[in-house]
Amino acid sequence: MERIKLDYEPLRAAVARRDLAHIEAEAHRLRDRHIASLVARAATAASSVITAIGRGILDWRKHLYEVAPKANKLLNLIRM
Repeated sequence: MERIKLDYEPLRAAVARRDLAHIEAEAHRLRDRHIASLVARAATAASSVITAIGRGILDWRKHLYEVAPKANKLLNLIRM
């Protein structure tokens, strides 16, 4: 995913000109881009967490299926 780079130059130029309409428009644009960046970051983090949890569950199940037959043999031996 491409990083969003915030460009403050148009906002600075509007402030220097004291153009309130452009200041407001640039501020909204920067806010929207910043929010988009935060959402993208959160989505990436959530995806990573979900993937890690999924891998952990799969590894745990694999371990359980590998260990269970050995444990059953031991329990059967103890019962005899």
